[in-house]
Amino acid sequence: MKKLIGIIIMAMVIGVAVNAYAATNISQSASASVAAVLSVEFSTYGTFNNGSIPWTTVDPSSDYIRPTGSATTRSDVALVCRYNGSAANWYLKMRLTTSNLTGKIYRQIPQPNLRDPAGTPTTGTVAGNTTDYWVVPATDTTVYTSGSNDRINTPNGTFVGVNYALRPEGLQNGGAGYSGTLYYTITTTA
Repeated sequence: MKKLIGIIIMAMVIGVAVNAYAATNISQSASASVAAVLSVEFSTYGTFNNGSIPWTTVDPSSDYIRPTGSATTRSDVALVCRYNGSAANWYLKMRLTTSNLTGKIYRQIPQPNLRDPAGTPTTGTVAGNTTDYWVVPATDTTVYTSGSNDRINTPNGTFVGVNYALRPEGLQNGGAGYSGTLYYTITTTA
C-alpha cells in the first residue's frame, strides 16, 4: 500500500511539474527584399571573351572558317544568363552591327546548361538547332528561349556557349579590313 501511495504521489508531482512548464510562445515577423536580376555577362570559359574574334589568313575558297585559335574543347564565347523575375520566359538575343560582314558571320549554340554541379542541360530552345551554323542577323534576334528548368536560375544562371564561323564568299583580298560588333541581350520580351 505504501508503494502504491508513493507511486500515486510521484505521478501527481510529475503531472504538476509538466503542467508548471507549459509552453509559451513569442513571435516576430521576417521579411526579405529581393533584388531583380536580369543579366547577361561573359564567363571565363570562352576562348574569345576578352577581345575580338579573329579570322586571319582567310581562304576565300572555303565554305565556313572557324576563328583563328578556336578550341574544340571550349566555346568561342561563353555567356552566363541570370533571371529571377515573374515573366513566363527570358530570351537571349544577338545581333551583328557592321556594313561589311553582314550575312558573313554564323553562330552555333549547343544546348545550354544550368550552372549547377552536374551541368544539367536546360529545357530551353535554341533557335534553329544545336548542331548547325545560323547567320547572325543585323537586328536583335532571339537565339535562345529559357525552358521550365532555367526560367528562374539565380544565383548560378544558365551557361550558353556560342561558336562562330565566317563564310568568306564575296570578301575581297588585298588587305581589305572587315569588322563588326556582336551584341548579346537578355530580355523578357520575345
